[in-house]
Amino acid sequence: MKTKIKEARQALINLMCEEAENIINNSVKTKAYCSCGWVDYIEDDLIQYEFIGAYVSASGVVYMVHKSGSEGSEKGRVSMMKDIKDIQKLEWILKGLEENKRK
Repeated sequence: MKTKIKEARQALINLMCEEAENIINNSVKTKAYCSCGWVDYIEDDLIQYEFIGAYVSASGVVYMVHKSGSEGSEKGRVSMMKDIKDIQKLEWILKGLEENKRK
């Protein structure tokens, strides 16, 4: 992929992470964790991740919460939202966070 496209893609991922942090920090129920529903994601290593929520660390990094006992939680390497490279899955996560911030 061309360098400019890679840079633009990474900038979009960074913006989506910032938006997730904003949603979580401004959620009604909690200021640390928010459910994103259930988002299925398969990384290049062919490990299936089942994300059910996200939280913001003290350093401001958005970490993903895996479904308990899922393949991704046991064998996976993706723990931070910025590690997810599939833009559509990031959109689904943001949509789920937005929908669940009031619950």
